[in-house]
Amino acid sequence: MFFFTETMLDEIVKCSNLEIARVRENFERDRDATDTTIVEMKAAIGLLLMAGVLKSSHCNTDELWGKHGPDIFRCTMSQRRFLFLMRCIRFDNKMDSVERRKFDKLAPIRLIFEQFNANCQKVFTVSEYTTVDEQLWAFRGRCGFRQYMKSKPARYGIKVNTLADSRSFYVKDMEIYCEQQPQGPFHVSNSPPDIVKILVEPIKNTGCNVTFDNWFAGIPLVEYLLIECKLTSVGTLRKNKTEIPPSFVQTKEKEEYTSQFVLSKSGVTVVSYVPKKGKLVLLVSTMHDRK
Repeated sequence: MFFFTETMLDEIVKCSNLEIARVRENFERDRDATDTTIVEMKAAIGLLLMAGVLKSSHCNTDELWGKHGPDIFRCTMSQRRFLFLMRCIRFDNKMDSVERRKFDKLAPIRLIFEQFNANCQKVFTVSEYTTVDEQLWAFRGRCGFRQYMKSKPARYGIKVNTLADSRSFYVKDMEIYCEQQPQGPFHVSNSPPDIVKILVEPIKNTGCNVTFDNWFAGIPLVEYLLIECKLTSVGTLRKNKTEIPPSFVQTKEKEEYTSQFVLSKSGVTVVSYVPKKGKLVLLVSTMHDRK
């Protein structure tokens, strides 16, 4: 597999077996808590992927392994074994994670996540159009940086900022938002412009275009991407940006469906568009010039 390599799976199996050894004493029979293998772990991950493909990821396992569920689940492994593996799966050595958590909130998944992220950058080449946006990985377990986002379908989960291909939707780079990291090697700024600068590192100097919404966009950011990174960009702007002329955010005297443009010497175009009376939308672009 290109994204999940044998090295990553071997690490997951090794860490999961440490957890299985820890909980084995809670079982009367040793065969109920046997060590896992790479083959079995591949099968378990494959069932998770299959549940997603069949749009059954939110179904109870009783339904998936029931007589009316897909045969592939019952044929691959027992429901009991699958639930046991999901309980014991680990991505790091729990014995020394306490020390690592002192300077890294992502310590339990840091190694596997960084390897997966590196594989995304290595094996996939984006088209000329990319998008920076945030997404929420559904999660309701215990986590110090779990987020609540009312606008997202899942509402509760892990917030992840991503750089993705606008055509194929494949991810090129990811950055998990874990609030403020302790001082150390993983302490980075969480400001929207700095997040974008981190995410675009794999496509620097490629001439690609980056699209983002008004949470990330700003005049200094699009100028930085154009001049320092050789990347064009398109996005919406918030009205409270200090770089925007006051006349651009006034709506009382503007007619419906009218646009107002301002062009800078650095190649930045800002448009104030009135879709309906009393409302306006601000757009910024370094992709479209005055020609």
